[in-house]
Amino acid sequence: MMEFQPTGLLIISLGILLLLSSLFTLLTEYKKVSKVNKLDKMINSSIEGLADGKVGICVLDAEGNLIYALNPDLKLIPASNLKLFTGAAALLLLGPNYAYETKVYYAGTIKNGTLHGNLIVKGSGDPSLTYEDISKIAITVSKMVKAIEGNIIVDENIFDQKYVESSWDIEDLQYYYAARVSGLSVEKNVIRLVVYPGEKEREPARIELIPNTSYVKIINMVRTVSGSDSNIQARKALMENRIVLNGEIGVYSESMEFIRAIEDPPLYFGTLLRELLALNGVVVKGQVKKGILPANAIEIMKIKSKPLSELLRDMMKSSDNMMAEHLLKTLGAVQYGKGSFETGIKAVISFLKEIGINSSLTMVDGSGLSHLNQVSPRTIAQLLQKMKEQKYFEYFINSLPIAGVDGTLKKRMIGTPAEGKVFAKTGTLSGVSTLSGYIKTEKGEAVFSIMINSSTQAKERKRIIDEICVKILDYFMDQ
Repeated sequence: MMEFQPTGLLIISLGILLLLSSLFTLLTEYKKVSKVNKLDKMINSSIEGLADGKVGICVLDAEGNLIYALNPDLKLIPASNLKLFTGAAALLLLGPNYAYETKVYYAGTIKNGTLHGNLIVKGSGDPSLTYEDISKIAITVSKMVKAIEGNIIVDENIFDQKYVESSWDIEDLQYYYAARVSGLSVEKNVIRLVVYPGEKEREPARIELIPNTSYVKIINMVRTVSGSDSNIQARKALMENRIVLNGEIGVYSESMEFIRAIEDPPLYFGTLLRELLALNGVVVKGQVKKGILPANAIEIMKIKSKPLSELLRDMMKSSDNMMAEHLLKTLGAVQYGKGSFETGIKAVISFLKEIGINSSLTMVDGSGLSHLNQVSPRTIAQLLQKMKEQKYFEYFINSLPIAGVDGTLKKRMIGTPAEGKVFAKTGTLSGVSTLSGYIKTEKGEAVFSIMINSSTQAKERKRIIDEICVKILDYFMDQ
């Protein structure tokens, strides 16, 4: 039998196949480089008008490979993109089923319908408590007693009493987005004022408080004038629960609504409880005071929040600062025994190390309201990529606003290829616009972070970010 010997033709054929394979690889790489160069040119054209600002961009493919970068390691102000860190840490460290429990107790004795002692509410840091929740407490207590000889004690001690971060702009402190952070909160620690015209010209405007309470003092300087035009200012006094309303409202004008932060949330909670107890026939002879739950107190009831997975969704979709700060302090309380900005941040930084991120993060709050927060686009992109590997990732991505669909992206990128395909967290402060998240298409996926710190008007910054986002999506669609 003759042995098979390779012929010259076979060797040549193998050589050609190897050459073709090499050429295919080179062409593929050339195509990738060409596409990246094209993306680079398109992004550069989008940011030409931002000569006075700083821009950072980082884009990763589905496997975490760097596809595009512009100043990826430049530390920039993230605004509400910081909530990605707070939310991710809360989800992974507390778990999606974590729920707050606000408990109600009494200390003393009950005899003939009278509580000879105190009613105590122990806060858990729940950011979602409502006026209706307090009403439930009042109804339950009214079925037990008709008089309370002692005080209403409000215990907020799961958190410290630093209600605001010291670097927050003093002008912001009157508004809802700088609401106080407390271990016992209610109605997002704000009050709503609805202003209606008087029945006739020259009459004072009518003011409705929601919830209706004596806790906030209103000074009404608004007068009713002819026509339907209105010009009203609502100014909350610094560190006081006093709001001054000035201006004019047209007799035919629609109502106008203002939302203002309140001071000392536990006392706000306690005052609302006392007022609702009165409406339910319970007389409280003592005062509303801060205090600590005594060891011998007897539990009456508790109010349980929605699970964290739902609270996270509420926070991310609407970019709720108050909820973010409460989650941050909750992390501190659970991990280190006391909720504060400092312990919460310590928990977040530790979490980042645990999932393998060498953070560039400078963090002073949980919401991103402070201009002292700084982080690079690469660190944000790394966080987003690492979250894809975590067991609760679906809760995380489902909490993010969707372009053209809901949350803070509902009105953005409508009618573009990005509509419904971008899941991302927005961020806006004075001089800051950011967007970081995920792009999901039929042909590919990406993680991205786009950060702009510029004096250019916010509307223009957002337009540029949306334009860049669409161009990144086009890159991945062209696979």
